[in-house]
Amino acid sequence: MELITPAVSEYFQDGNALSNLIDDYIYRADQAELADEIYKSFFNKEFLVAEAGTGVGKTYAYLFPSVIWATTEGEKVVISTRTKALQEQLIERDLPNVLKTIKTNIRVAEAKGRENYLCWNKYMNILAGKREMSPSETVFIERILGWAERTKSGDKKELNLQSELMNQWWIVAADRKSCAKEACKYHDKCFRLKMIRSLDNAGIIVVNHALLLSDVMVDNSILPEYKYLIIDEAHNIDREAFTRLSNRATFTEMQDILKGIYYKPFDKGHLGRLKKELPDKGVIIDECKTLVDRTKVSLNNFQASIQKCIKQTNREQSTRIITNDIVESEKFIQVHDSYLELIEVLNRLIYQLEMIKSDDSDFILLNSLLRESSDTLFKIMEEDLQSNVSLVWVEWRKGEIESLVSSVIEIGTALHESLYEKLESLIMVSATLTIDDKFDFFITKSGLSNIETDERLKTFISHSPFSYDKQAKLLVIDDLPEPQSEKFSAEIALLIKEIINITRGRTLILFTARKQMKYCADVIRPFALENNIELLVQNEDGEATNILNSFMANSNSVLMGLDSFWEGVDLKGDMLTCLVIVKLPFKPPTDPFSSAYDKHCTNQGLSTFMTFSLPDAVMRFKQGLGRLIRSESDHGVAIVLDNRIITKRYGASFRRSIPIKNVHNINQASIKDFLQKKG
Repeated sequence: MELITPAVSEYFQDGNALSNLIDDYIYRADQAELADEIYKSFFNKEFLVAEAGTGVGKTYAYLFPSVIWATTEGEKVVISTRTKALQEQLIERDLPNVLKTIKTNIRVAEAKGRENYLCWNKYMNILAGKREMSPSETVFIERILGWAERTKSGDKKELNLQSELMNQWWIVAADRKSCAKEACKYHDKCFRLKMIRSLDNAGIIVVNHALLLSDVMVDNSILPEYKYLIIDEAHNIDREAFTRLSNRATFTEMQDILKGIYYKPFDKGHLGRLKKELPDKGVIIDECKTLVDRTKVSLNNFQASIQKCIKQTNREQSTRIITNDIVESEKFIQVHDSYLELIEVLNRLIYQLEMIKSDDSDFILLNSLLRESSDTLFKIMEEDLQSNVSLVWVEWRKGEIESLVSSVIEIGTALHESLYEKLESLIMVSATLTIDDKFDFFITKSGLSNIETDERLKTFISHSPFSYDKQAKLLVIDDLPEPQSEKFSAEIALLIKEIINITRGRTLILFTARKQMKYCADVIRPFALENNIELLVQNEDGEATNILNSFMANSNSVLMGLDSFWEGVDLKGDMLTCLVIVKLPFKPPTDPFSSAYDKHCTNQGLSTFMTFSLPDAVMRFKQGLGRLIRSESDHGVAIVLDNRIITKRYGASFRRSIPIKNVHNINQASIKDFLQKKG
């Protein structure tokens, strides 16, 4: 078949309808070329990995070929974004512009996780007085009464309530644990099911990465069949897949399930009620009550044995890998014994509960969740714990072990087998996919090597159109101690205070460690208060979204942030003029994702640092630095406090991979002159 459709790039020409729909539209040849390449990939059934530098306009570059292909070929195209915010932007602004330009009435649908939708069963139980309500929850229900009766979508985005009220959304939100599925008496009114059904008639389906991967987890039972997929912000898809495709046994969830089945202190739960309703099953029900109590004790013993065997090395630590050394230690014998005791009583309980043969949908749901928890625990402890292809770790919350988790170490292979193999064409786009203009690291880690071998994989690079030589400069402070030094935190705190004293705001400071950020914030906050500078520290002065809004509203503000601020933050104009990167963003070895790569590299006889740690840090560094210049009119300075970028051989990889070439190595005494100097 010959490619006869007019060039997609024609829609981007000056004077076209698109230029009338978008304010300050600028024709970019690279954007038009990328759009053509995406359409060709659809046509040729190829995979395309494309790096589109900041300002190229990758969103419209993939939307136009997607809509044209879906319209002309009648094929569904799924577009996956990283965040719900970008998902809504596509649905509410960008896609309507494309549809008007192309003049097509193809259907567009948005698919989101179930927690975004009102659960009619939960809502009706509340109205019937079956749930005790706090005063704030009561106010919330009163405020949504009218909306709940009118809404056709049940999507919480329709609500325009204050955040304090929306914090109560969970009491009516659909969730996996309480969903009775087909057995629900309000099954026909289920808003989530309506959303899923609406996808069947859509040509374009917009999802986020979390839902895309959740669909993979449940054997594609959420999204309809599709052969064409675009993954935007694809640089972290392997990390997100590692988390989403993991197995997780959470102790509090298991206790809640058991409490729902039977709660001895007040004879509450389903067993107490069922004994009255099914008197002929009294003996089995009494035995189940005893088994529930025994299971609770065994579960507590198992959790305590893990807590005793695996200690937090510091309060900041939230995860720890269960290594072979730990498994083979004497202390782990108690963990294993307590697990065997738990799994034995748990399986007996599940068997006896099924013997009751109740048709109560809530009771059936709890039994199903309990079996699922048992199966997960079995997989983690008996299949994954000492497997060469899996990693197991514990997660802490407030000093207690909360979850036992496992995931495969070769997440790229998992993506290939569960996602890529069913596709005709896949487009992966981001502003940061290359290192030294090479895609090797991304292709390998994302599981695309087999596609490359089959010669179905194409690559495309379009650099940012911004004039970085004129718009930005990079300062590297060369007389600070190395980050491993005990003096580093104290010295950078004083230097950051000096930087803030000069900039007086509009400054974003990116940290890699919460403890170091807190230390610097404690040193700087009194100075900021005295000088009328608003210091916004992530998790101290609010959550990420709230402090970002405060930062944008006040030109005299300084923001200190962690991971979530290294990417996805779009501060155009003079909202951000100074960016400080405290340390090169190497992930700690305790991070499960990093540990998985370390285990994989060890299995393959490869260097973890050269194969994963360094390229991963370079890509994150590119993401962080990308916060500074977001438009043609932006100007700013980036300051790196980690001198390893110039003192270590690997520092060259960081320097070569960024668009800012106006680099100055300076000492602390020169900082004022360089920050005040124009150009």
